[in-house]
Amino acid sequence: MGLEYIESGILFLLLSFGGALCMHSFHRLENLEQRAARDLADTRPLNRDVSEESTMITIQQDINAGDYRRALFLHLRPRPVFAVAGVLVLLLFLLVLVCKLCSVDRWGRGTFIMIGVLLYLVTYFFWLLPRWASKSFKQNQFLKHKAMCVIDAAGLHSTSEVGNSDIPWDHFLKWKMGGNMILLYFTDTMYFIFPKRLFSVEFWDEFRAMADSKLKRVR
Repeated sequence: MGLEYIESGILFLLLSFGGALCMHSFHRLENLEQRAARDLADTRPLNRDVSEESTMITIQQDINAGDYRRALFLHLRPRPVFAVAGVLVLLLFLLVLVCKLCSVDRWGRGTFIMIGVLLYLVTYFFWLLPRWASKSFKQNQFLKHKAMCVIDAAGLHSTSEVGNSDIPWDHFLKWKMGGNMILLYFTDTMYFIFPKRLFSVEFWDEFRAMADSKLKRVR
């Protein structure tokens, strides 16, 4: 009886957490269409002294499907406290599932529900999300045109076959770093992508330092 109560509680927690996470993912995924540029992710401390008046970073925008998928997962990455909570709930869920499989009534309805939830989460994160990201990348016509991008103290300046754009730093809200990528957000759900591979080592460090001095960083 005690195990059944624990099982019901874990199922409720996991379904609530999974449902909220999926709704949050869908909301973000709907706004994934945007002109991209590059990313950033290095765990070294930002101790470089950047002279904003003289710093000018030039790169060629060349975003591929892999960049797009990694940017999506970076965008969906939860804050550390929520990530820890999610891992703990998942571990507790797996513990209850193992106990259930070792019990006399191992193939009851609860066991199939728990296995189904686990299979759904695996399918969602390792098949559906990458598939949606690849589809979104193919639909984004802006990414088919290579562009030259200049980043300086004033903002981002882009030139391509379809036109020019100048975006000042105060038009961005925040930035996020991870997995050799930086995302510059102009809304809570829309961002420019900056992969590290587009930068030289020196330019990468300067870009990190500039973004950190201009914008709020989110984890």
